[in-house]
Amino acid sequence: MTTKTVTIQDIELALTSRSFEDFLDYVQILEPPTATSRGGIIKFEKWGYLLEFCKELDTGRLINVLKSRQLGFSWILASYALWTAMYKEGANVLAFSQGQLESVAFLNKARIVHENLPQHLKVGLGRDNDTTMEFPSMKSQITALPSTEKAGRGQTATLVIPISTITLTSTTPQ
Repeated sequence: MTTKTVTIQDIELALTSRSFEDFLDYVQILEPPTATSRGGIIKFEKWGYLLEFCKELDTGRLINVLKSRQLGFSWILASYALWTAMYKEGANVLAFSQGQLESVAFLNKARIVHENLPQHLKVGLGRDNDTTMEFPSMKSQITALPSTEKAGRGQTATLVIPISTITLTSTTPQ
C-alpha cells in the first residue's frame, strides 16, 4: 500500500482550482498611488457586491453589469479570466476592449494577478506577450483583442469578456 502525504499547499491548490471565490483569497492587485495612499500591490478586497457577482459568474450565461468606475470589476474579471485559463483544460478566454491599448491593459491585470500568486497555485506560462497568455499544460489561453468587426472570428471561446469604458461626465459647472 502506498501512502501519499498531502500538504496544506496541495489542499489550497485543490480548493482554488475548484472555486473562484476561494481563488480570490490569494489574489493581489496593483493599486495606483493617490494623494492619501502609496499604492502598490495589495490584497484584493472581497466586497459583498463582488461576491454576489462571483455567484453570477458561476451560474449565469450572459451577464451585463451597468456600473461606474473604480469598483473592482475589471480586476475581478481579469482574475476570473486567469482562473479559467489556469484551471480549466482547453479554455479559450477572449477579452475584448474598445481598443488595443485597453485590451492590453486588461491582460496586464491578469498578468499582475498571476505574478503575485503563491508559487504552488501558479500554472506555468508559455507564450506571454501583449495580447496572449498561454498555459501549455492546460492547453488554455487568454487573448486580449480590440473590438473590431473581425476580432475573434473563427474561434470557439470558453469565456468572452467584453470590457467597455464608461466615462461619466458632469453637467454641473466646476
